[in-house]
This record gives sequence, C-alpha cells and structure tokens, in this order.
Amino acid sequence: MNEAINDIITYDELINAVELDDVDSDIRTAANYLIEALTDWPVHDFNQPVDLVIALMGEIEAELTYDNLCNYMNIVNARKNDDDTWKGSSIAGLLKIFELEKKANAGKAITLNDLILIISNHYSNK
Repeated sequence: MNEAINDIITYDELINAVELDDVDSDIRTAANYLIEALTDWPVHDFNQPVDLVIALMGEIEAELTYDNLCNYMNIVNARKNDDDTWKGSSIAGLLKIFELEKKANAGKAITLNDLILIISNHYSNK
C-alpha cells in the first residue's frame, strides 16, 4: 500500500474530476460513492481518500476486502452510537463501489485500495 499512497487521488481532485466528467458511467458512480463515504465518515480532521483507507485499516486490522468491510459494518451498526452510525453509512457507500466493480472483475480478489486506485488512475488520465 505504501508505494500506492502517492497515487491515490485527493479529495479536491476527485470533486473536480467528477464535476467535469459528463459521462454517466460506473467509474463516475463509484467516484460519487467514494465522495459520499468521505463526507459520511465521522472524523472531521481529514477528508482525503488515503486518510479513510488508513483509518479503516487501523480499525479493521485486515485487508479492506468486501467481506471484511461487511463484517465491520455489521459490528459498527450493532453499537448504535452516532459515530458508528456514520461509519456504517460510509462503509455502505464503499460496499456499493465493490458491487459496481464486481461486474468488471468477476471472481477477482480486489480490495478497497485497488478500487480507489482504479478511480484515481481513471481520473488522472483525463
């Protein structure tokens, strides 16, 4: 992950790229889900995609796969406090990105880091 951190799109770049992207596509939809996940996460001292990845890695302590994120979402939703409600909402948005990507990468093991890099690479090539 460390070598890929510098390749992850910033929040401002993501916002600008989505606003300029006039094509209705899965990648644009995924980028919008990522923006929603960033704004839903209850920590207010960051809003960069890389910060969200680092925070989730610290909390889950495992690869950020679809199954691990689902399991963590179930845990935070069971806690029923305000911060965890927002975390659950954020993770639900991230899971939607996985669901979109399943069509393109059926059967391939993919992580949240991979998905954010796909979005980053797409918009850095625009």
